[in-house]
Amino acid sequence: MSSIDQDLLRNYARLGWEHWNDKSKKFQDETQERVGVEIVDSVWNAQNAAANPFKLAGSNGNRAKLIPMPCEISNITAAFFLPWTATEDSSDLSFDLVVLLEKSSPCTFAFRFEPASLDNGTTHGYDHMQLSNSLCLRRVSLKGVLDHLPSSYPALPIPSKDPVTRFLVMIVSMHGYPRGVINVLSRAFNGNSSKSREYHNLTRNILNVQVA
Repeated sequence: MSSIDQDLLRNYARLGWEHWNDKSKKFQDETQERVGVEIVDSVWNAQNAAANPFKLAGSNGNRAKLIPMPCEISNITAAFFLPWTATEDSSDLSFDLVVLLEKSSPCTFAFRFEPASLDNGTTHGYDHMQLSNSLCLRRVSLKGVLDHLPSSYPALPIPSKDPVTRFLVMIVSMHGYPRGVINVLSRAFNGNSSKSREYHNLTRNILNVQVA
């Protein structure tokens, strides 16, 4: 992954950590119990987990950890993402998304944003998003999920072709466009207009939105 891509992931992870760190210790502990997957415990670990995806192939000494996302949606109490790769090739980077609703709806919802499968005869030969019952290609269990939800189909096509666009599609799904993405990119890059504009322009191109 290029340094510019790591810059995006690290800064977004930092913003997510700041949002998470504002929560009470009681809320954090209850959320940890609800998901049953380790959540990063510092801004450094959040940025490190974002820039060093969990690898299914081989061992790079890391563990799968959830990275908090900035979350300001009224009925969603917390959201996390987890980057992972099935091979040593970072171009196949996938993102798991975990969403927790209000306590009145205690279920955990998970989604995965994946690259096209290259297997012969595949029916998922396109970048796509699906519901998930677990994380990291079923390597990591997740508590509270509804096992009867479909996790193979529907596999919804997403307009991505590489890890960066896959990540931007994921944050559009959580923050909305244009206002949400513009706001979160500006905050992630601390008002650095050239950097936030670069990724805003890329997002606009992904979505094929015409400039007014």
